[in-house]
Amino acid sequence: PLLAQDYYLKALRHQTLVDDHALLGRVCNHLGMLYTYQDVYERAIPYQKEAIRHFALIGDSTGQAFATRDLARNFHMINQPDSAIFYYRLAEKRMGSRAIQSIYAELGSLYTDIGRYDEAASYLKKITENTPARNLVRGQFYLETNRLDSAEFYLRPCLNEGKTKAAATYHLAHLAYARADYRACAELQRAYEILQDSIVSQTQTEPIRKTEALYRHQEMRQALNEQALLIAHREKERYLYALLC
Repeated sequence: PLLAQDYYLKALRHQTLVDDHALLGRVCNHLGMLYTYQDVYERAIPYQKEAIRHFALIGDSTGQAFATRDLARNFHMINQPDSAIFYYRLAEKRMGSRAIQSIYAELGSLYTDIGRYDEAASYLKKITENTPARNLVRGQFYLETNRLDSAEFYLRPCLNEGKTKAAATYHLAHLAYARADYRACAELQRAYEILQDSIVSQTQTEPIRKTEALYRHQEMRQALNEQALLIAHREKERYLYALLC
């Protein structure tokens, strides 16, 4: 992650000299996604907004839809559900005739989290793909609405996939508790803690924050230096003008 961050930031260093908005949009979007995966949500947000701006300049509605979805994810993670819903709905409008299943799934999950189950159900009906990530959302919905057999049906297969294993283990622990199967609940909770520890050990949240802060500091210093040069140039012009007079 740190190497990826370094190269993305280098790619953006001279972005003011580049007119390739498709390229800049992708770089900003990928950097924002990297920060999201590394739990640096507050720094991901401005890059996703910048990605949306670049895609809008070239009329790339698909690029805007994906970047807007990724922006909504970050607001969801920093516990701003209203902002997250706003951007998910905006992403839904921008996707046009192309159905982006993840938008439906994530909106369904968000509505489930905040207890708006009717709206969650309406989005889950739009999901046509059968993937572990989509099944995880369905399982979470059925667990929250106390349909435990259906929840288990969708959650169990998610244990076989690396990306959904931790979340499925977490939800299945809650399911076991709801059934008063405390032994299974304790075992699943222990398994979830081990998985969570392994995920946390792979993230480089603080080093990434420090690198981003350093990059911002360098940008500010460069801007200040350029401003100082501009002021010095203007002072020189004034001096020459006075001398001519």
